[in-house]
Amino acid sequence: MATHEDFLQDGKWICTKCGACCRLAGVAIPELDRGDDVCRHLTEENLCGIYEKRPILCRRIVQGSDNELAGACAEVFDLVYGASSSLESGLSDSGLDLLVPKATC
Repeated sequence: MATHEDFLQDGKWICTKCGACCRLAGVAIPELDRGDDVCRHLTEENLCGIYEKRPILCRRIVQGSDNELAGACAEVFDLVYGASSSLESGLSDSGLDLLVPKATC
């Protein structure tokens, strides 16, 4: 299970590039769905292929306090990768562990 501490570094929210938010983007924005609820712009490197031109909803994901953002990231991560996964094991199981910088909390 991911915790909000997994998404904080020195008390500040960090994007771990786990891709969890993009893996649910098709639910929130059907026009972005590639057919499996994943955003069609998510690259193999787990990055946004249209980052500079991403939709307003995607831009608003990073609004809120550091603790609110970290808590939201942990919840979305658990929805995508399973509540029994830690950030490290969820990414490893999906083959993404080599793409994501390790957060030091």
